[in-house]
Amino acid sequence: MTQGQAPIDWNSFATADDDAKRRFEEHHKKDPLPDVPPALLSASDIVDYVKLTGMIFPFHNDDRHLKNASYEVSILGECLHWDADGSRCEQTLKAGEKLTLEPNSITFVQVEPTFRVPLYLALRFNLKISHVHRGILLGTGPLIDPGYRGKLLIPLHNLTTNKYIFTGGEGLIWVEFTKLSNSTGIQRGTTTFTRTSLLREFPIEEIHLTPDQSLARAAPNREIRSSMGEIVRSAKQAELHAQSAKNTLTTFGFVGIIAAAIALLSLSVGLGTLYVNLTNFVSASKSSLQNQLNEQNQRLLKLEKKSGN
Repeated sequence: MTQGQAPIDWNSFATADDDAKRRFEEHHKKDPLPDVPPALLSASDIVDYVKLTGMIFPFHNDDRHLKNASYEVSILGECLHWDADGSRCEQTLKAGEKLTLEPNSITFVQVEPTFRVPLYLALRFNLKISHVHRGILLGTGPLIDPGYRGKLLIPLHNLTTNKYIFTGGEGLIWVEFTKLSNSTGIQRGTTTFTRTSLLREFPIEEIHLTPDQSLARAAPNREIRSSMGEIVRSAKQAELHAQSAKNTLTTFGFVGIIAAAIALLSLSVGLGTLYVNLTNFVSASKSSLQNQLNEQNQRLLKLEKKSGN
């Protein structure tokens, strides 16, 4: 203990981040509860390990945040995503403020506490089931390894056609705690500590829910549909429009070629007819003139004979 610091009250929770850090440094490699066997920790074990190791700060010891084998962690802190234009969008989400998850999007969010995980514990987390029922995903059971220190940054995938609003301080994930099998290098602590005796019942309002009740709790009065269906439908419509335009263009081109051919053929036939008609007219005119000349010659011959007499 550094000179001037108050002694740690091991039977209470850390009151500040520095206090949590001191508890962690004391029990980073030293298990203060060696009689707890390697297993999934109960709520009472979670509470006692948090008090002794400072592994979660801040920690909320109440019925909302604790179930019999897991702890609820709230969304709070830095959030970021990239919009449709590729621009980076950032927000520091504070208690009571709103965060929007757009349809078919991914948003990275922080959660409230700082984690300091001793080397003999491992943590695993998943989304609250109400968020899963909305069609939001984060992946399958991410592990927080022994020795991890810091805040979590969690990717949230909204795979639906709906916008969803999160409020700063709202429960986001449930965390479970597992004690590792005995490892060389882990010390067995002898801290004098009054163990918590705590058993929490499963919430009665969440027992035997029908599918409709589960979905209504997740997203009241809203359909929960995948955005991929909309994307596929839009793609099919675009494909149909493109095919229709192609067919129209192809048909128009073919008709245009046929029309042009007919026009040229008509022009050729018309010119041919005109040539024939002109030829016949010239021929007929020439014949008529020749006949008139012959008649005139005959008349001249008759006049000459009469004059000679």
